[in-house]
Amino acid sequence: MDETRSAFLSRLKLRHLRLLVALSETRSLRRASEYMAMTQPSCSVLLSELEALAGAPLCTRHARGLQLNALGQIAAQTARSMLHEARKLQEEFSQYATGIMGSVHLGAIVASIGDVVAPSMRALTASHPRITTHLVTDTSDRLLQRLHAGELDIVIGRQIEAVIDPTLDCAGPRSEPLAVIARRGHIVARKRALTLHDLAGLQWVLQTAPSPMRRAIDTMFIASGISIPRCKIETASTYATLKIVESSEMCAIVPKSVAQSFSDWSGITSLDITLPDLLGNYHVITIKNRTLSPAATLVRAHLSEAVIA
Repeated sequence: MDETRSAFLSRLKLRHLRLLVALSETRSLRRASEYMAMTQPSCSVLLSELEALAGAPLCTRHARGLQLNALGQIAAQTARSMLHEARKLQEEFSQYATGIMGSVHLGAIVASIGDVVAPSMRALTASHPRITTHLVTDTSDRLLQRLHAGELDIVIGRQIEAVIDPTLDCAGPRSEPLAVIARRGHIVARKRALTLHDLAGLQWVLQTAPSPMRRAIDTMFIASGISIPRCKIETASTYATLKIVESSEMCAIVPKSVAQSFSDWSGITSLDITLPDLLGNYHVITIKNRTLSPAATLVRAHLSEAVIA
């Protein structure tokens, strides 16, 4: 290692990395200092140290705060990855001390929980009980953002853009059929062979815009020559959607696996209507050039096997 690189690494601190990420997200030195629980003058000193290490300015200051320049944005993205690796190292130290084999951060769309995540975790717990999986559920677009940021190791979801992202490794695919649900006593629940036109005047609980599901639903109605449904409530929570539908005259569109799981014991039912394939297939997704820990590699293998089953 040459002397210049050695000097740089000896002077670079984790606080420098955290400041870069905080500035990227807040665009304000004051808010960044609050995020880091430091005084603003101390953060200003850290920023000056960073710019001295870089040998160039990292941001542009203006009356409303500051904006990372091109070099600063590149540095912030690298800082996110380095902090992610540092957190993984800390977890490995902690796991070694407590006898846990590994920790994995998994993000999944709700449709995959019953058919993919649950059986995978059941098998994994039986064969490798010292692996801890931190599971978050969200929409595909948000999960992929967190995957790219290094906050998640694995995502079960779908690519959003029409152009395939070459940085992603996708295993699968698996389809996600959808169902329209309503409370059991709803007037449309007693009708058969419904069409979208029969549902046009109803009130709906829909996913928040502009999630992939919401865009697909809007497109489906427009393509059928029907006005976009009147949305009374927007929520990304599947549980909230089910409870609101159960106790109101509103309808919702959810994964068919979710509708089937809850219809046996709840007050909701699936309507007699067949929806087109709105969303396409989902996959088990990882970043191609990002090395997974042994625990994450094992979790990915279990999920990949389940998603193609």
